[in-house]
Amino acid sequence: YIAHAPSEVVRTFEHMLDTANLELNAMVVQPLASGLGVLHPSDLERGAIVVDIGHGITSIAYFVEGSLAYLDTLPVGSGHVTGDIKYLLKTSTAEADRLKHHYAAAVAAKVGDDSQVEVLQEGMDTPRPMQRRVFCEIVESRMREIARLSKESIEKSGYNTMTGSGVLVTGGGSMMPYIEVLFAE
Repeated sequence: YIAHAPSEVVRTFEHMLDTANLELNAMVVQPLASGLGVLHPSDLERGAIVVDIGHGITSIAYFVEGSLAYLDTLPVGSGHVTGDIKYLLKTSTAEADRLKHHYAAAVAAKVGDDSQVEVLQEGMDTPRPMQRRVFCEIVESRMREIARLSKESIEKSGYNTMTGSGVLVTGGGSMMPYIEVLFAE
C-alpha cells in the first residue's frame, strides 16, 4: 500500500512533535493503527475486520493471516448523524451534538415509548419535548446507512469469509447504545 497525505499536513505534524521534543518513529495509515490498537495478535492471525466510525468518515481495515489485506473508506461518519439532527430538528450544532451524545441509540425500537427528549430549537427560548424513540429513528437511519455500506464493503472485498475473529466496531460512533445490535443485523 502507498498512503499519501498533503505534505503541509505532514510537515506541520512533524513540527508539532519537534516542538514538544518528541521523536517520530513512523507514520501509519489510520485504519491500520486502529486495527493494531484494538485487536489481539491472535485476532490478526485468525482474520478480522475493523470498522472505525469516525466523525467524517468510516474506515474499514481487513486483516488476514496477521497482515493488512485491504482498506476501504466510506464517506459517512457519526458527524453526519449530528448534521441530520441539526437539520431535521432545526437546532444548533452544539445542541445536536449534545442530543446525540446523551440520548441517541442506534436501534430506535430498543428505546422505551414513554421516554422524552427536550430539544432546544434555534430561535426558541424554551426546549420542546419530543419522544425519544422518534429522535432515535433519525439517528438510526444514518447509522443503518453506515452499517449497510460497511456490509457492502466487506462483501465487495472478498475477505468476508476469512474473518475467524469477526468484525470489531470502534471509533467515536461505536459508543452509541445498541450499535452491536445494528451491526449484528
